[in-house]
Amino acid sequence: YQREMRSKMTTQRCIRDSALELAVTVYIIGKNQLQNDLLQSFIETQDCFTCACETDFKAEILDCIGVDEHLILIIDASMVDVHLLNKNNNLSQAIHKGRCHPVLFNVAADQGLEQKAIQYGVRGVFYCDEPKEHLIKGLRAVLAGELWFPRKVISDYILTEGVRKLEDNGG
Repeated sequence: YQREMRSKMTTQRCIRDSALELAVTVYIIGKNQLQNDLLQSFIETQDCFTCACETDFKAEILDCIGVDEHLILIIDASMVDVHLLNKNNNLSQAIHKGRCHPVLFNVAADQGLEQKAIQYGVRGVFYCDEPKEHLIKGLRAVLAGELWFPRKVISDYILTEGVRKLEDNGG
């Protein structure tokens, strides 16, 4: 038990150290202010992320990203059209530069938006019925350059895109 706790503390310290080096800011974007505030409190107690909440996406958020900073946008899927991620050039550029990491929360399992979300640069999804600990684990994974989607979603996307590429190339 003590060895497990020491290992967990070391992992948290490394994540905290790397997060401090990255200067990570988390913006929670959702229409339910109470939910946003509770989510912010939870995230801030679990890790050293700086959090802020907005009820709507504002492009000015992107202007706040410094050269050595990273921004995680936690966007409520019940209020957003994933096409927003494609329409906003500043957001698309920030995503491509690897400094902005959008994720969706409150995703319904039957919503079917995962494939489009991947296409538009979303780095992960968090379903309505997931335990809150998955959020922290997922945010850490996204910061490490990983995607946070169910394995089946990723497999389906890769297989679908592979077939589409073959068809486009006349194969």
